[in-house]
Amino acid sequence: VYDGKVFKLERHLRRLFKSAKALGFENVHSKEEVIEAIFRTLAANGMRDGAHMRLTLTRGEKCTSSMNPKFNVYGTTLIILAEWKPTEGATTYDNTKGITLITASTRRNSPSTVDSKIHHNNMINNILPKIEANLAHAADALMLDLDGFVS
Repeated sequence: VYDGKVFKLERHLRRLFKSAKALGFENVHSKEEVIEAIFRTLAANGMRDGAHMRLTLTRGEKCTSSMNPKFNVYGTTLIILAEWKPTEGATTYDNTKGITLITASTRRNSPSTVDSKIHHNNMINNILPKIEANLAHAADALMLDLDGFVS
């Protein structure tokens, strides 16, 4: 969020709705409802600048803890997590000095196993290389695909 505007809001919402469709979500909130909820959340927290949001859309209420979508009772649940996030400092690299990289031992998920275009909460494949980089005192990690090519 910069100066009261959500960075690339339309692009983020397109991805959210495409992911919901690919995952077979039903009774999804409308685009207008999501936008209203976003700005209501930002206003309630006094966030007009230097904030970051994570939108999570779940399948909604279920009648059992099963992962099977057929046990969903109705609709989706929209969660908006807004947090203060500076645009410079700890979250960015010092590009004047260059950065140190490692090659992660974790391989990038194959597109044949998980479609990277579907945005979902399972980010473990991206988190593990960051942990490796932190332990090696590197700025970040380079990931390879299953064939050893940079991904």
